[in-house]
This record gives sequence, structure tokens and C-alpha cells, in this order.
Amino acid sequence: MKTIIIILLLSIINMSSFCQILNQDADGKSSIVVGGSTLNIDIKESLIKANYYYVPLAARGIAWGFDLQGKNSEGVAGLFEDGNFSPRAELSGIFGYKISSANPSFRLLFYLKGTLQSSQFKFDKGNTFTTIKSRFVDTIHVGGKLELGLSSRFGGHFLWGAILGNSRENNQSTLTKSVYKYSTTDPTLPGLQQTKDITAYSGTYGKYSNRYLYSDLMYFCLLKDSIHYLCPAIYFRRNSSDNESLNESNTVLGVSLNFIRVESGKFLGGVYLQDSDLSNKQNRSMGKRIQFGLIAKFTFDSIGL
Repeated sequence: MKTIIIILLLSIINMSSFCQILNQDADGKSSIVVGGSTLNIDIKESLIKANYYYVPLAARGIAWGFDLQGKNSEGVAGLFEDGNFSPRAELSGIFGYKISSANPSFRLLFYLKGTLQSSQFKFDKGNTFTTIKSRFVDTIHVGGKLELGLSSRFGGHFLWGAILGNSRENNQSTLTKSVYKYSTTDPTLPGLQQTKDITAYSGTYGKYSNRYLYSDLMYFCLLKDSIHYLCPAIYFRRNSSDNESLNESNTVLGVSLNFIRVESGKFLGGVYLQDSDLSNKQNRSMGKRIQFGLIAKFTFDSIGL
């Protein structure tokens, strides 16, 4: 799976693309869609995302495209080197319709988005199993998402988006992660041993459905140097699980600062700060709820503001 993710990401980079998603949160999600293209890397969250969408320049027309996202639970470096690899991959397709007024400061994009997602990890079945093969089981999850979205520009400097969706998920993120070591002896050379790490997850594993509402609001502010836009944003996420014992419902509230070069329209990147459990239903300390990240974005086409 690692090789497939890297090949597809590099393939997308080499295409001429026309749309991107702005104001990415810690999970790489946003509801704002505009013209342009990026490869996004979030080192802290071990996440890589590439976009290939088309949005027409005309006042009305059909928008379409896809994006690919890869995330590694063992760190972003694991995407490019041998070692432990616990991947999560998502492939999304979008189909929508754009409407804009004679005044280009107002624009609406209605879209339907479908996503196929998969994850793979080793599940620890417990010490009642006496062999490595029977205890540590390769577990693959394949799920999907269906979303109805709206992305708009108004007032000349505001971008707003909203998504209503439903997904089929697993609860790997709530399992306990452990790293084990085991050694084998080379029978042809006594005393020579080989040591290997096994990263596995234990706990009550299952699948659940998640209904969610996302919303993002971003403002474009021209700096005094007239070279860059400073783009403050606020975003809201509400996730409702149908199985609270596997994954509790939660509310996310975050803010971000993003930078765009005025002349070229290149997205330069940004930072975000979010509370991943605003109501603290999971009884976590503030330090575990707050997430801070730096987004490095490589833009291959100017964005359409």
C-alpha cells in the first residue's frame, strides 16, 4: 500500500490541476474549495495530501476532480523508508456546479463528494495466543464517505464552506499502541540473532458510522507590503457516532493563519490551532485536546480567489 500511495501522489503532482481545498485542519479536512492546486504536507500529523480538481472560469459550469490523502500512524518518514508502516489512505472524487454573478466577488459551488478510504494495522489479540502469527493479525479496514457540500465567496474578501456527510469508520485511533521486540536465531550460525520490532494495537476493535457537519470561514487581508495575503480563518467540526462505546461524538473548534502571494496566487502554507474535543466528553487534559500544526503547501498553479 505504501508504494501505491507514493506513486499516486507523484502522479498527481505532475498533472496540471485547477482546484484546491483551503484551510486544512489537523485531519487534512476543509469545506472551502477554490481554483488552484497543491501538495500539502503536515509533518506533525504525518499527513500528505494532493489535489486535482477542475472548476470552470466561466460564470456557470460543471466542476469535477479528485484528491488523494495518505497518513501514517508511525510518522511521515515511514512513507519514504523501510520500517513500521501503518497507513491510512483516502481517494475522493468531487462533482459539482458553479454559479457566479456578473460581479466576481460572489460565487457559489454546490458539490457532491464521495470517498473511498482504507487503513491497515496489526491487531494484538492478547497473550492467550502463543505464536506471533496468531497473536498479531494484519487488519484491513475499507470504508467510505458521502458528502454534500457548499463553497462560496462573498463580500470580495470572505470564503465560506459547509459539508454535511456520513462515513463508515473504525476505531483504530482509540486503541492502545504498543511496540514489541522479538529475536530469531540463525540456525546456520550459532549465536547470531536477528531482532525485529512489531507495532500493534490492542483493545476493543470495531466499526461505526459517523454523521458530521463541517464549516470553515476565511478572510483575505492584504498586508502593507502588497505582496502577501494574510488569511485568518475559523473552523468548526461536529462528529456524531452511532456507537459511543467505540468512538465518542465530539466537537472541534479551530483557528488558522494562512499565507498567499498576491502576484502569483501561490499558497505558501500556514499554521493551525484546534481544540479536538471542545465539550471534553472524553475527559482528556487540555494538553491532549489542543493540537498545533504547521502546513507546508507546494502550489503548482495559482488559486482562483
